[in-house]
Amino acid sequence: MKLQKIGAIGSIGALILVIIMLTGVFFLFPRFGIVDSSVWYDAPKVLEAMSGSFTSFFVMSLTLILVSITFLLIVLGIKERMQESAPILIKLCIIAVAVTCALWTAAGSIGIFGWSFIAHTKDISSLNTANAIYYSFVFAGDSAAGWVLLLIGLAGLKTGSLPKTLSYLSIIKAIIMIIEIVFQPFITSIIGMLLGIPFYPWLAIVLFRNKSYLRETNGNKIS
Repeated sequence: MKLQKIGAIGSIGALILVIIMLTGVFFLFPRFGIVDSSVWYDAPKVLEAMSGSFTSFFVMSLTLILVSITFLLIVLGIKERMQESAPILIKLCIIAVAVTCALWTAAGSIGIFGWSFIAHTKDISSLNTANAIYYSFVFAGDSAAGWVLLLIGLAGLKTGSLPKTLSYLSIIKAIIMIIEIVFQPFITSIIGMLLGIPFYPWLAIVLFRNKSYLRETNGNKIS
């Protein structure tokens, strides 16, 4: 149960970080002129916003790295809970979360170190290049995270170790995150984060429980 409790803590951490990100998107960045997703592609306006409050950009980039850590903790908890009953799905999940962590950490590092340098030099061309790389890593990481959640949802349905509704919610959130890289990335990213508000605390409660959810399969209960 130790890893499951660590996973539950990771899920709570993910919830807190998602709320921080949504607060930045809806309340903080609009104060600096970033009022919709199209502005993020406008390098001069983004550079102006950085000059006004680079700390906000630093915090958002750091949050991305911390989210990757919480995702890893969640998968460790899921692994302990479902490794025996869904070994293949869990192994694939571990591979997917490794890719996710690498992409999000790379993006966060670019945000922290690359944007810091650009904010001082005020080089528009460098900002365009950094943004292209940053968003590629962010959205690719989100898509990889979607595969993590898809595998968790499928494993939950297969083993009965998660409530069915939670498993379906994981799958729905997963699909939105997977298509994010090719369809309206900013909008789908926000939708995915909003779905995290009910998903993460619910998952944390489930992982904190001492007894797995059970379902009848061929007359036997699988935990």
